[in-house]
Amino acid sequence: MRFTWLAVFLLMLSCSEPVCGCSPIPNAIQLQGTLQSAAGVPQPGKRVRAEVAAATCTTYFDTYSSSVTDAAGLLRLEIETPRVDSVCVRLFARDTTPGAPEVQLVGPLRVPGGSPRVEPVAVTLVLPP
Repeated sequence: MRFTWLAVFLLMLSCSEPVCGCSPIPNAIQLQGTLQSAAGVPQPGKRVRAEVAAATCTTYFDTYSSSVTDAAGLLRLEIETPRVDSVCVRLFARDTTPGAPEVQLVGPLRVPGGSPRVEPVAVTLVLPP
């Protein structure tokens, strides 16, 4: 009987969720939306980068890149996060041509913290004029 309880206890320590000896499912947030100019024109062919900070929004960690925005300026950015109530996100965009300057879009944007289930957060990102 003692061996059974010891085995169960060791399995519980092996992984936080699920108890299977496997790696835990990462926490993440997913931003979905559009990138547009100040005049509301969709911005295709731009790469979006995010920096994330937890708690006080002072120490940011980068970088998470989206795929390039499509012809309608649509983007989807999945960001791994710590398991906290909310995180701060700063977003940057640049053209995909070499040497193109990067511009800050918003920041910080406070969004709900990640969970093992990735639920999209809708965003409309606007390039500065």
